[in-house]
This record gives sequence, structure tokens and C-alpha cells, in this order.
Amino acid sequence: MRNYHILLVNYEYPPLGGGGGIACKQIFEEAKRKCSNIEVDVLTAGSSDLSKEEKINGIRVYRIRSVGRSSWSNAPLVTLVTFPILGFLKGLELMRKNKYDIVYSWFAVPSGVLGLVLAKLFKRKHYLTIVGGDLYKPDQVWSPHRWFFFRWTVHLVTLLSNRLSAISNDVKTKAREWFGIKKEIDVLSLGSVFCEYDKKSREQLGLDESKLYLISVGRIIGRKGYNYLIEALAKLPENVESLIVSEGPDKKILENLAEKLGVRERVHFLGRLSDEEKFQYLEASDIYVMSSLHEGFGIVLVEAMYTGLPIVSTKCGGAEDIVKEGVNGIFARVADSDDLAQKIEKIVNDRNLRIKYGEKSREMSRDFTIKSVAEKYVKFLCE
Repeated sequence: MRNYHILLVNYEYPPLGGGGGIACKQIFEEAKRKCSNIEVDVLTAGSSDLSKEEKINGIRVYRIRSVGRSSWSNAPLVTLVTFPILGFLKGLELMRKNKYDIVYSWFAVPSGVLGLVLAKLFKRKHYLTIVGGDLYKPDQVWSPHRWFFFRWTVHLVTLLSNRLSAISNDVKTKAREWFGIKKEIDVLSLGSVFCEYDKKSREQLGLDESKLYLISVGRIIGRKGYNYLIEALAKLPENVESLIVSEGPDKKILENLAEKLGVRERVHFLGRLSDEEKFQYLEASDIYVMSSLHEGFGIVLVEAMYTGLPIVSTKCGGAEDIVKEGVNGIFARVADSDDLAQKIEKIVNDRNLRIKYGEKSREMSRDFTIKSVAEKYVKFLCE
């Protein structure tokens, strides 16, 4: 089997960014562990407190300066626009030094712009994975689907790439319908590293045994729709409370909303947790709720399923590849707190349904192990 040296271009790579970057990191660390013939270098954005170059779990990570980024979780427009420019010189240096077989970009914009230019200059194949945020960000005025320049850029990057994949059927559909992409697109789902964790009781986690807890994991930004979750909570019985795991720029807005609706004491912001702590809180909760306006995939759904939680999710795109209506969860309409409250209450009021959906969730999570997913990505890149 021949050796492959791959330059992976991704403007978000942990600890910066959200679920897409985390999934990318986990997939290629697993690929590196399983395939001795693969070498992966990552070109990504950094910050002042991160090393410019380091080796993490067998993968060499090169970080360039990031403009305008004030938090780990959110990349403003200036960060996206400047990433291909600031990354170009470092990319040239790496291409000359390492003679990569493939340049592989994660996100059509901005990563794909830089990756494609480097691949064309050095006559290498360019592969691209479309993740979702590079097509559609419904809560932001500069969402790529709204602007001709971004639509044209995405179309050009995909047109000139040698091979395409998308992380869900929803992302594939949006790529075709909104960006005019006609070439073949493989659908390669994401996977999760199911962390080994010591189970903790509710008392140990500071939770009340008499309460019923909804839990949600993800950056506190508009696209996650947490405002609809809090509005739904205000319509539910007082023994139902909500746990929100993560940080983000909209936290104060949500705290004010909860205060206004009289549910501030029932909304618990847990902040960023370690993987072990996250799984401990998932295990101790009753229902996982995804209130997002859009998700390219929804890796946190898979993690929640692993801990045996029933799911209530908006029909937000990628979730429809994971959750099966009436099997392990229920779908609610996007941006509709009344419908979300009704769907949550249906499971709240039926303990047997919670158990049934939870057992099925645990069983279905086996389809999304990082091992099986990583094998598909290796085949995509190297066959």
C-alpha cells in the first residue's frame, strides 16, 4: 500500500472553533492511529496563547495568525476573509518542503479557497468536504447563501476540486439547490469518540433528584436557537429545568431572556466542560434537546444517544440523518417555541417513552463510532 502525505486545510481546529473542527480532528487522529501509510499535516488558524507548530496525537499542526478573533468559539467575517491571505505564505512553505500528495480542505470557504490555490500551484489533487457553515448560517447577515460573491466562490471552489464530500444529506442538497453544484458529492457522516467516563450521581453533579433535566450542548450563538429553548421551558411544568453546556457571545442575552420569562432559576449555564464532565451530565439528564436553526450534522446528538437519551430536535438539517422520528426521538419545527414545548412535554409526560427512545438511541449510536467513520474518510482520500 502506497504512502499518502496529506495537507489538511481547516480554518478551525481545536481548541478553536466548534463541532466541525472537533470532528475533523477526531477523524484524522483515528485515521493516523489505524493507517501507518498516512501522514497528515494541518494548516489552521491560531491565537497568541497557542503554539505556532506542534505535534498532537501523531498529527503535525501549523497555526497562522488569526485576525479579529476574540473568542475560541466564534470566527467573525474578518477572520474568514483574511485566513486564505495570511495562510498563503505558510502554505507555500509547507508545499515546497513536504511535497504533499493531496491537499484536502475542510469547509469550502474560507479553507477551500486557500487549499485549492495551493493545490493548483503545485499540480496536486484538491479534495473538499463541505460542512454546512460554509453554505448556510441563518442567524448571520453574511451567510454565504445570501451573497453573490460567496455563492460564486463556493461554486468555483467545488467546480475546480477533484472530489467532493458533504457531512450530511442536507448539506449535499443545499449545495446542489443554492450553489448549483452538479458534480458527484459523497455523503460521509461524522463520528464521535465516545469518552470513557466515571458515572456520577445527580447529587455529585449538584442536580436535584426531583427535577427533570433537559440538556443541550453547543456554542451559545444565535444559530443554536437557545432562545426558543428558553421560551419553550417557560411553557413547561416547573419541575423541568434546562442545562446548557458551553460558552458563547449570546450568553448574557439568554440570561436576560430567562429573567424576563421568569425561568432564570431553571436555566443552568454550565460553561465549557471536559469530555468526561460532558458525558457525566448527559448521563445524568433526562432528555436531549437540540433547538438549532441549522446544523450541518449534529455530533452532539450522537454523543447524547451514546448515553441513552431520548432526543427532541428541530428539523434543522443534519439531525435528520441521525434521529429517527418515533424511534429514538421527535422532531419539532424550526424557530417555533410552542411546537418545541409540545414535543418536549410529550416525552416529559411519558416515562415509558423516554426509556424506549433512550434504549434505541444507545443502540443507534453504534453506527457513528469514530473508527467506522474514519475508515470511510481514508477510503475517500486514498482510493
